[in-house]
Amino acid sequence: METKWVFLDERQRKTLIDNYERGWEENEHISAFATRLDDEQAKLLADGITISDGKKSHYILEMWNCKRFSEPVMSKWTNRLPARKTWARAKSYFEKKAGELDKYELTNGVGDKPNEFAGAATEMKEQLQRAIEAIERKDEEHALAMREAKNEAKELRDQVAALAKMIDSLSSEVKRKKRIPRRRRSVSPTPSSEDEESSDEEQPPTPPRPRKNKRKARVQSGKEKKKGKATFGEDDLYNPNTIYNPNWGLKCRRNYFEARKVFWNKNTKASRADELAKMKEKHERAERRNKE
Repeated sequence: METKWVFLDERQRKTLIDNYERGWEENEHISAFATRLDDEQAKLLADGITISDGKKSHYILEMWNCKRFSEPVMSKWTNRLPARKTWARAKSYFEKKAGELDKYELTNGVGDKPNEFAGAATEMKEQLQRAIEAIERKDEEHALAMREAKNEAKELRDQVAALAKMIDSLSSEVKRKKRIPRRRRSVSPTPSSEDEESSDEEQPPTPPRPRKNKRKARVQSGKEKKKGKATFGEDDLYNPNTIYNPNWGLKCRRNYFEARKVFWNKNTKASRADELAKMKEKHERAERRNKE
C-alpha cells in the first residue's frame, strides 16, 4: 500500500488535544489512567503534536478534580520542590496514596469515587447480606416444614388414639354380648339324718305340680298382645293403635315402617308420644336380650 502523509490543521490538532485531556474515566484504575496518557502522548508525537509538561499538569488536575484524595495529601505534593515534581514521581506518589485508600475502603466499606475499587467493599457487604438473607430464608422454610411435620404427627397420634379407643369400645361390647350369665342351681333340700332315722315308714310320692296356662295368665294380666292385621298396604295409614305383625312379608313390613315414619314426621303431640313409646319398647327388648 502507498503511504500518504496528511498535514493536520489547527482544528484537527485541537480535537486530538481535547481528546487527550478528556479526563479520568469511571471504572478506570489510576495506573491505567497514567498508562493511557503515555500511550496517547506517543501517538500524538507521531502526528507532530508535542505534549511535555501538559501531561503532568493534566494528570495533577484530575487528582484534584476526583476529590478522592484529602487536602493534606494534595498539599504535601504541592509543597514539594519543583525538582521532585517529575512525571514519574507524580505517578508513584498518587498511585501509592490510591493503594492506601483502596486498602482502607476494602476494609471499612467506604468510598465516594465510583472508579477503581471504591464500591468493592460495598459490593462485598451486599453479597454477604444476600447470603445471610438466603440462610435465614432456608432456616424459616426448615422451621415451617418442622412445624407442619409436628402438626401432622400430632393429628396422626390423635387419630390413632381415637381409633384405639373405638376398637376397645367395640371389643368390650362384643365381650359383653358373648358373656353367658351364670344361672343359680336349685338345690332341693335333703332330709336330715334324724328324720331318716325316726321315720321308718315310706313317704308318699310328691304329686307333680300342675302346669300353668301361660297364655291364659297373660290374657288375664292384660299383657297379651293383640295380633295385627293380616296385611299392610301402601295406602294404609299408621296410627298409635296399629299393631305390628311379625308374620308380615317384606313388602308389608316396609309399608308399615314408611307409614310410621310419615306419622312421626308430623311432629304432633300424639306422634311424639308414640315415637317415645316405640323407642322405649325397643330399648326394653334389647335389655332383655342382653340379660338372656
